[in-house]
Amino acid sequence: MQERFTKLSVPALTWAIFPEPQCDLPKLWERIYSEWFPTSEYEQVEGPNFEMYYGMARHGNGTGEIWIPVKEK
Repeated sequence: MQERFTKLSVPALTWAIFPEPQCDLPKLWERIYSEWFPTSEYEQVEGPNFEMYYGMARHGNGTGEIWIPVKEK
């Protein structure tokens, strides 16, 4: 039987987590790089980025988050 999922080994990192109640993640990505990173005390490090989705947009309860691995500058 073929596996439906693939395991991804994720190293222990520090994550900046950005919630987005309206699930408008493309706009949030833009704001993270144009507003947050230039003014924060953090910089991105190598590692996977994640988009997390919760609920269902068609039911009006969809929200999202973006997870980015970071370290202090």
